[in-house]
Parts: sequence; structure tokens; C-alpha cells
Amino acid sequence: MTQTQLALATAYDRTYISHVENGSLLGSAQFADSCDRVFQTNGYFGRLAERIRERNHPDWFLP
Repeated sequence: MTQTQLALATAYDRTYISHVENGSLLGSAQFADSCDRVFQTNGYFGRLAERIRERNHPDWFLP
């Protein structure tokens, strides 16, 4: 799926998706939930986003 297709499916801007994809922005919990809905991943992205927020990650990756 392209960034543009994901943007249309999630109602997020393509630029936002690009920033999340390249690691310059931590996606919101709502974005993770939208990705779970689009990709039918039963909460995978939501759980992953929660783990990233709760555990160690590089300082530059903070929201």
C-alpha cells in the first residue's frame, strides 16, 4: 500500500504518514488504531505503539 493509499484509508495526511514511516515522528495511538483497522491486524499496531511509548527508545524518537 502506498502512503497516499494509506492516507486515504486512514484520513491522515500523506506527509504525516511519511514522517511516521521514516521514523521522524511517533504515530499517535489513533493512527495505530486506524492502521489496525485498515490492515486488519487485530490490535498489532496499537500494542506496538503502546510498547514503544512505555519502553526505551532513542531520545530523538520521543513524540
